[in-house]
Amino acid sequence: MELTKEAADVALKAIDFDKRNCIDAAVYFYHEASRLLRRASQQLNEPLCEELLKKANEYDERAETIQKPSEKREFQNKEHINLNKCRFLFRQALDADESKNESAAVDLYTQAIQLAMQAYAIPFTDKDGPLALSPKQKRDFYRWARPEEICSEPVLIAGERVDCFSIKQTIVSDCSFVASLAVGALYEMRFHKRLITKIIYPRKRNKEPLFNPFGKYMVKLHLNGVTRKVIIDDTLPVNKYNQLLSSFSTKKNEMWISLLEKAYMKVMGGYDFPDLHALTGWIPERVAIRVKDPDFNSDSLFKILLTRLHRGDVLATVATGEMSDEEAERAGLIPTHAYAVLDDKKLLQLKNPWSHVRWRGNYSELDTLHWTREMCAALNYDPKSAASFDNAGVGPAKDTFNIGDNPQFRLQVGDGKGAVWILLTRHIVDIEDFKYNREYITILVYKNKGKRVYYPHDPPPYLDGVRINSPHYLTKIMLADTTERDFTLVLSQYEKSVTIYYTLRAYATCPFSLEKITDPFRHIKKIDGEWRGISAGGCANNHLTYSNNPRYRLNIVSYSHLCIDLKAPRQYQIGFDFIPLVTDNYSRKSTGDFR
Repeated sequence: MELTKEAADVALKAIDFDKRNCIDAAVYFYHEASRLLRRASQQLNEPLCEELLKKANEYDERAETIQKPSEKREFQNKEHINLNKCRFLFRQALDADESKNESAAVDLYTQAIQLAMQAYAIPFTDKDGPLALSPKQKRDFYRWARPEEICSEPVLIAGERVDCFSIKQTIVSDCSFVASLAVGALYEMRFHKRLITKIIYPRKRNKEPLFNPFGKYMVKLHLNGVTRKVIIDDTLPVNKYNQLLSSFSTKKNEMWISLLEKAYMKVMGGYDFPDLHALTGWIPERVAIRVKDPDFNSDSLFKILLTRLHRGDVLATVATGEMSDEEAERAGLIPTHAYAVLDDKKLLQLKNPWSHVRWRGNYSELDTLHWTREMCAALNYDPKSAASFDNAGVGPAKDTFNIGDNPQFRLQVGDGKGAVWILLTRHIVDIEDFKYNREYITILVYKNKGKRVYYPHDPPPYLDGVRINSPHYLTKIMLADTTERDFTLVLSQYEKSVTIYYTLRAYATCPFSLEKITDPFRHIKKIDGEWRGISAGGCANNHLTYSNNPRYRLNIVSYSHLCIDLKAPRQYQIGFDFIPLVTDNYSRKSTGDFR
């Protein structure tokens, strides 16, 4: 036992020299401690012998690590070196603790903590630097402040649950995002389940986020088809009166709204994105409300919202379109603005993130005609209290003719009822792309037995999607409406100007398979030609000149699939005939009507 105690004393000297970067002395004492432990192991039984040898190996490995040539150590930054020391010290502290050597354990734990604090700056500062501010923020910006500099006793969530009515947007142009926060917060209030607050880390085992006094947070967002980790510090922009220039909670010491907005802004800047999907990962769908469109079924949409909002299956926001100043003033609505859908009973209860421009039409708190006592009771609504609730603050690859080269997929659906939902997500790889938002995408569905489709309307698509410039496009195949179970899916990009990247997902109530349709044509030859003068012979109806058209001879030595693609400027209608020289059960083929 004396050898073991002597080895422990020598090891403490080695650790002390190691901490002070006295490399030669530390190496000597590590090896000496290892030597003493190996001698002691020879005098002990198997279990204790193995434990001492393991400890001796640790000391030798640490000596070799710090003895590396200096040029190799230079490649490791100071933070990495301190972390390695910290791990080693912590292991030694645990060993001392388990051996009931309390004074040595406390000393080693203390040293490990000191090194850990040196490795990471406290409070944490995002290495990516401060976020870019909007012009309105720059106008009033004074400094970046941490929560404890803005209010006393800051917390992430004030109370047991978040409150959708405490959310207030300021001068950042992200009304859609703030509306999404509101409906997510309402979901947590109504169903007592964490939805948007669970994406903030650090958090407890019950997924409740924790306030981090060291100022470092991670937020999990769903972007470009996968979950992304967004690291932020807790600095927030304030004006000279120490008022936040970001969205905030009306509960003065509550910080979750401002921090979530900061994480979102770090990724997306000030441009509105399908935020509910980014925050929750739920399947996104966009519905255009066109009252004058005969295909728009308002009753059906209302029933879906009514049933699924109250079941917790749907989160919804609505957006206004362009309107005149007179219309906006009369209604109390804001043009091209997003609202959170809080409830619907043939009336949609909306929340404006600005919290100061209000609805003034029928059923507003100013309406004394339509609000009856019975209706107020049924809707649990008091116009008098609503009038004074949140009235504060100041708020601010072209495929028109041929889709053969488009990505195509075969969808085979098994027996069963229900539906298959197909979600196409366009990746945002450049903020300028989403700023101008000129890429229009859709999904075309064909009853084509999983074969590749070349012409957009031959065969006619079973589901012909409208091209939209949203990053998400959702199409639904209702299995009750068709007996077909083998489909071709074609991804379409209207008036292609740039190459886009995408994620395709399928959700179904019954088994299915989804696989990409590969191109079977491995051998390709391209020939450029022209119709000029006499060679412009026209179609087969021009008997005298048809034979003057350009001709090409194709030799096929074995059984094969063949694809011939003829392209010309769009203003000309073209076609060709395929004439076998040796028939052999093969007849003449034609492209049909010129296109």
